[in-house]
Amino acid sequence: LVMYCISNNYTGEYMTNLSSHAHAAKLIRQEIKAKFPKLKARVSSQCYSGGNSVDVNIQDQPPHIKEALDSIVSKYQYGFFDGMDDCYKYTNRNDSIPQVKYAFVRNELSPTLRSVISQFLKDTFIAGDSIFERLDTYVWREFCDKNGDFWKAV
Repeated sequence: LVMYCISNNYTGEYMTNLSSHAHAAKLIRQEIKAKFPKLKARVSSQCYSGGNSVDVNIQDQPPHIKEALDSIVSKYQYGFFDGMDDCYKYTNRNDSIPQVKYAFVRNELSPTLRSVISQFLKDTFIAGDSIFERLDTYVWREFCDKNGDFWKAV
């Protein structure tokens, strides 16, 4: 059963069978598979009262992979929420593809990689350094930093 949702003006070939958010998720999945055939990515879509969205979830990927996925996914989002004006701005509208209100790429850090990065940081910094008081924060920063020492060492 496919749920239908208020959609943008996209009138592609599959609109009779898929909602715009489901179709956007399908196309995103195809693009990711074509560009990164071995990457495990979970792509899902949802519709809710404030709009619709597509979520792309990956795990333990270097920052350059997330950036590449962000560039693929961004064209499927037709704008952004401007918190300063408290309104949604339609800045990326493209009626030739299905689009959603929000598109997210999440790169999750597994417990295994978290412990590897923790050990890397412990080996890199002098014992007693204040880094150990905020180790979780530094682990996350190192995971997200494409120029970080961890990704250079791997």
